[in-house]
Amino acid sequence: MAPSHARLRLTRTGGLAGIATEAALDTAELDPGEAGPILAALDAVDLRALAGLEPPPSGPPDAFRYVLEVERGETTHRLALAEGDVPQALRSVLAALSARARPRRV
Repeated sequence: MAPSHARLRLTRTGGLAGIATEAALDTAELDPGEAGPILAALDAVDLRALAGLEPPPSGPPDAFRYVLEVERGETTHRLALAEGDVPQALRSVLAALSARARPRRV
């Protein structure tokens, strides 16, 4: 059984403006109605397999690229995905994080 919460960190690069953004959340700090769908989405994908993929090649400059770190229990997976390669199940997770995103500090 998967741990009951997850810590997530997202870095998004690319897009028309080219502004890198970052976001983080811990589902333990969310209300159950918001945390439940995020955890279900994480359970619906094979994080280990996605983390084992080669980083995507550079695509169009206006396309987003994501680096998502998922920490659940003692395990952390780091996923590097191009916009077109994001599994459908993870799109809601990226949307929840993107809503909290702020420009990355340099």
